[in-house]
This record gives sequence, C-alpha cells and structure tokens, in this order.
Amino acid sequence: MIEHVRLATQQEIDEIADKSDILPGKTQVLAKGAIRAVVRFPVEVNPIIWGDGTTDKERVAFVYAMEERMLGAGFDRYYTQMPCGDESAKWRSVVENWGFERVSPGPEYRYLRIIR
Repeated sequence: MIEHVRLATQQEIDEIADKSDILPGKTQVLAKGAIRAVVRFPVEVNPIIWGDGTTDKERVAFVYAMEERMLGAGFDRYYTQMPCGDESAKWRSVVENWGFERVSPGPEYRYLRIIR
C-alpha cells in the first residue's frame, strides 16, 4: 500500500522539535515514513537596506521602532539574514549582543521556488 504525505503526529513533532523552529500557530509538520518536513509561515525582514553613512545608532533606532510596530501588529518574532563575510562582522556582533539568535549552523545558500 502506498503511504501518502500526512500531518505528523504530536510524537513525531516532539521528536524533531529541538532541531526545528516550530512557530506556534504558523507551522505544519508533514510526515511520510521517516521523513519530516517543517512548513512554516514566518515573518521575514529581508533585506534591510541601510543608506550610505548610516550609523549603528541609527540602525538600532530603526530596528527598535520597526519591532514596536511589528509587536503592535501581533508579530512576536521575525527572521532576517545578513552576509557571512567580514564586511558585516561588526553589525552581526551588534545584533547578537542585542539578542538576535543565529539559527543557521553555518553559511547557507537561500533558494526560492515558485510552484504554481
């Protein structure tokens, strides 16, 4: 008999929870045999385009104000990306000290697939 992709059970979700970013109310986990796929609807801020000469103080003030707006709209988290190279090392240090959590274990390529 052919096994179809289905919603995962709570036990199957719990088994992968420590290595998945499961967003409350915004995630489905699909399963087939030993395969799991986490499908989520995240809020993403990407990119933030800083103008030439933008200071760290201006950047932090912008992010703070943006997050206040997002909280008011009901969002309690968001994803963002930044380059891995030396050119953004200082800003990465700022955001990590400010409480951003790095969720990628290493440098990654980001892909988009349109499936309509």
